[in-house]
Amino acid sequence: MRLFITLLLLSLSIKAQTLDNTLGTEERQQKKFGWIAEGPGSYEFFFVGGGRYTGAFDFFYDTKELEVQANFKNGSFHGIVTEFNKDGSVKSTGRYRNGNKVGKWMYYYDHISFEEKVYSRREPNQVRKSLFVNSSGIETERFKTLRNMRFTKFHVEYHSTGNIKLKKTLINRFKVIYEIEEFYENTKLTKHYFLKYDDENEEWDFINEYKEYNKNGKLLIHEYH
Repeated sequence: MRLFITLLLLSLSIKAQTLDNTLGTEERQQKKFGWIAEGPGSYEFFFVGGGRYTGAFDFFYDTKELEVQANFKNGSFHGIVTEFNKDGSVKSTGRYRNGNKVGKWMYYYDHISFEEKVYSRREPNQVRKSLFVNSSGIETERFKTLRNMRFTKFHVEYHSTGNIKLKKTLINRFKVIYEIEEFYENTKLTKHYFLKYDDENEEWDFINEYKEYNKNGKLLIHEYH
């Protein structure tokens, strides 16, 4: 059963409200609910009745509107957590596993624009896939990483018109070589080149051909690396 705490008694904010971390263990047991930093790294856990809370919990704005519907396991977010704006619209929603974001999350910025992120189940809170749609309903960016999270499998950016601005594709994952194409707003190619990652020096080097074009498609620079 979801536990409701009204802000007529106490105002809680999921981001800012914490208990006094200077209190001793016995004193903290007197606190009924709130966030307490414990253990290595002072990671914060949510306490109710003097113990790490497991179950559902609702947080409210001090104007009484619902702010967050959360689920906890042993004091950490676990399960679906949804954050709301004061007008009742959803601000973000997704799933936690033992305090870490996993799987698909949605972030809403207005009635049209949103961001969809897919978090890794192996690397805590690391984004494996993402796309962003602006307030005009146009997708402006999309990417996907490899499973090892070190490099992207592809990355695409768009102009505000929806036409492709940049396309980055991993064509050799063992040597870490990317083919990159950049475009003018009129869809004409502006640059085409290849990059290889130098693992020893931790930097990117141009390889193969490098080309630049003007807006009419005329070749301006052609180099070999």
